[in-house]
Amino acid sequence: MKKDLTYKRIFILFQSQTDPIIISALSYTPALINRQQKKILNLWLKEKANSWVDIETRQQFVEKLADKRIIKFIDNNGLKEATDSFNRVCNSIIKNGHWLELSRTISEYKSFILEVKSNSKYIVDMKDYIEEVLIGMDNLYKKYIENINSSLTKVQSEKIKIPDTEIDKLKLQILNSPFSLVNRILPLTEVGIFKNMYSHSEFTLIDLVEVNYIEDVGIETKNYSKKFSEIDSELMKFMEEIKVEDKGINSLNKENEVYLQYFFDDINLKLNIYFELISLNFLYEIVKKKVDNDTTSSFSMIDLIDENVKIAHLTQLFPMLEEKIRQLGEKKNIFTQKELNDGVISFKDPTSILTQIIGSNDKRGKKGFKDCGIELFLYLCLYSRNALNIRNKCIHARDYIYGDRLVFGLKISLFCLLLLMD
Repeated sequence: MKKDLTYKRIFILFQSQTDPIIISALSYTPALINRQQKKILNLWLKEKANSWVDIETRQQFVEKLADKRIIKFIDNNGLKEATDSFNRVCNSIIKNGHWLELSRTISEYKSFILEVKSNSKYIVDMKDYIEEVLIGMDNLYKKYIENINSSLTKVQSEKIKIPDTEIDKLKLQILNSPFSLVNRILPLTEVGIFKNMYSHSEFTLIDLVEVNYIEDVGIETKNYSKKFSEIDSELMKFMEEIKVEDKGINSLNKENEVYLQYFFDDINLKLNIYFELISLNFLYEIVKKKVDNDTTSSFSMIDLIDENVKIAHLTQLFPMLEEKIRQLGEKKNIFTQKELNDGVISFKDPTSILTQIIGSNDKRGKKGFKDCGIELFLYLCLYSRNALNIRNKCIHARDYIYGDRLVFGLKISLFCLLLLMD
């Protein structure tokens, strides 16, 4: 093809361009531009990276942030100009009362600042300034958090009444067979996981709908960690085996990572529904009695008076849960201690014990996770960074620390302890 005259003429035409905007378009195929054009492009990107004075609207601002190529060229003055532009845009948004746009702008600029901090070649001695800007953004978000929350929660709703008999059945299920509730919430078998995957293959347009999550650090679309744990990987392997066996008959047409995200979202939704129906006092008293009568442990629980929940009601459970997970590991013939490099003996962390119990797909075969449903449930609720992660988010003050979220985290953690004591 290189000998083709037309091709040569087109190639010469491309490499004769000196307009940086045209070169920028060509640069997405690097072979089309020469060394001199790369210099022109870099000079243009550096100028673009450090010129923000004309940015007045949110649309202009986010379009500029979206060009990731400018990150490595921004310098000290350019970063200050960008922050001034951010402040102008935010002031305009606040004046017009567009609170969701304010939250998004804060989140987007925060991500941009952090990328600049890590990747710019020209930022010098700006650590304190960057920290000051990041703190300022957090304070701005906190200042308007009530406005942001109210703008997100203006939804139409309809009350439904659930018969007391159904709630009584749920209570009996928790008392007599808590694992049966796990089975209702968590798909554990090949059939159950297939049905979950297929339900999300039917409605592909839902992937285009953006869902916003209210977090203490800002309001963002849900970001799942790409650093998959061993258990995440095992779930995706099992999903892949289901896809291979299905052979396209039912159009399982998404990547396993996407199915895994839906898997986590569905569990979260079901947990919210079921545990909204369960009285905190009812669940707390059941677990407290079991702890008081437990001869294998010296723990006791503080009283819960009139559902006046404090964070201590939740944090007291974490050492109890870890002790019970170690006891569970020992029952499964797992040595729960490890030797550190300096010869000191320490306990294994609970995630490694749960991971070892759950094992690999090779051992489980087509049974899926049915024989390790409790362990999988504990992992997803307490420790998975892509699921609830109650223990870690609470300990690091990222979630489950006050209000309804604290109550929700407490209910789930109590149920986890109940599963381990059943």
